Amino acid sequence: MAKEASAREDKFVELQEKKSQEQKEEALENERDQPQETVAPTLTAEKIVEEAKKEVTKEGKGAASAEEKEAKKKEEKPEEKPAKEEKKREIVLERVYSVPLQDAYSVPQSKRGDKAVRLLKTFLERHMKSQNVRLAVALNNAIRARGTRHPLKKVKVRATKDKAGLVLTELAA
Repeated sequence: MAKEASAREDKFVELQEKKSQEQKEEALENERDQPQETVAPTLTAEKIVEEAKKEVTKEGKGAASAEEKEAKKKEEKPEEKPAKEEKKREIVLERVYSVPLQDAYSVPQSKRGDKAVRLLKTFLERHMKSQNVRLAVALNNAIRARGTRHPLKKVKVRATKDKAGLVLTELAA
């Protein structure tokens, strides 16, 4: 057994040496592939002054042209259009309902909030006689205020129906 253990150790040592040798070779190849850094020529004071003058003239021209471009943009812009007027809905029917949502508690806890919202929508579809029902964000938040596991058991809402049949529902005060 001692011979087997020493043979394993020898093989392990050989493998480690091969790996380290390969890593060294890869490192040498990478160094050869990378280009040598060149040393920048030293600049004399005269060259530095000339380059600075060139940069100043470029900046001056750029600033003037930028100002000219802004002026042209202002001239080219047509008169601003007036803000879009909100379309006023022609309300045909407005009602206030106290909607029971107790049946939402007949499903598993994790689905109660969704069930409460569906109950509210079906109630409004039935009573407002329209398939197009929209709930306000504040109403949805109020139903789920205690979390989706414990929604409200009843809610008081104001439903308005317009000429197109759209029913918008919001939380009643």
